[in-house]
Amino acid sequence: MSGISFQRALSATLCVAMAAGPLAAQAETTIRCESDSYRYRYCPIRTDNRVDLIHQLSKTGCRENRTWGYDRGGVWVDQGCAGEFRVGGGSGLSHGEKTAIGAIAGLAIIGAIASSKNSQAQQQDVSSWSVGNFSGYDSFEGTNVQVNILPGGSLNGYAGNNSFSGYVRGNRMEAGRHVFNISRQGNGFQAVDDRDASHRVYFQRNGGGY
Repeated sequence: MSGISFQRALSATLCVAMAAGPLAAQAETTIRCESDSYRYRYCPIRTDNRVDLIHQLSKTGCRENRTWGYDRGGVWVDQGCAGEFRVGGGSGLSHGEKTAIGAIAGLAIIGAIASSKNSQAQQQDVSSWSVGNFSGYDSFEGTNVQVNILPGGSLNGYAGNNSFSGYVRGNRMEAGRHVFNISRQGNGFQAVDDRDASHRVYFQRNGGGY
């Protein structure tokens, strides 16, 4: 790394460290998010990874990670769930992250390199057809599967009674212990196991089109 690149990496990392404290916290606010006609809906808002359902508005039950959930960028609802959600009000930083910020001056170069790699990974778009709530049957495992993919690429779901999480990057989906190559098919997508092409799952979107 050249002297100029070193200075830029150090400066950028220290700026992030100084900004994280005063800017990370956000006052609590309330957002209303409704699944119209039982369809998936994503309501963008900064959450700081702190969201609570404070009032259910729908007759259909709202169950976290099944019919509603959230990521840093917003709240999602599906299958008729409608409610008022309290978001924000925290630093959005774990204990480990706060400790890392305290020692950031000594780790400036490592932090800058890691940040650059993470930024490149996050720039990979998640196709709109792969965002939403889907159901499928995994004949290889012999179980029903539900998966919810968020606009940022993170996902969570259930295979039978077992929960899993993962992410989508481009046409690659990591779900629990499996890695799949995915391609759009009709109102959903097909997932083919990266290690065994005979392991295929067809996922159909729940609640109509995107």
